[in-house]
Amino acid sequence: MVETKNQALTVAHVQLGKLAEDSLALETARKNGKEPALTNARDFETLPMWKFRKNWVPDEALGKELIVKIQVPLDGSPEDSMCMMYDEKRMFSCNISKQNCPEFLSLLNVISTKGSAGGFKAYFPAKMPTKADGQMTLDLNGLEAKMPW
Repeated sequence: MVETKNQALTVAHVQLGKLAEDSLALETARKNGKEPALTNARDFETLPMWKFRKNWVPDEALGKELIVKIQVPLDGSPEDSMCMMYDEKRMFSCNISKQNCPEFLSLLNVISTKGSAGGFKAYFPAKMPTKADGQMTLDLNGLEAKMPW
């Protein structure tokens, strides 16, 4: 159990966001069976959909419980940066930082002390929100063994 000033911290919350306008067009195309790529307004670059999926959860993940992988950056100070989080199918990817996770420093502590790959990766059970701009809940006591992904 992670301790914080006289109380045990058992969960961390991650605020998720809504799709940007470009991302909404991509998600609509994906749902209609089209290849999820977008040529931006300047017509100079075609980007895969995942580049637009920052801190957004697709409809099929809403309300589900799943395992997520969190990776701490190998360079710099993790406390001042962002960690990457995603599920096995990469249905969504999310950046976690102090800005969208109040328990970020406690989460980093769990990863560094109990995680795999020398304390740079960890796998947690997560409860996805029921709406796209809700909060994901991570179970800090449910740290999973290293997964093959």
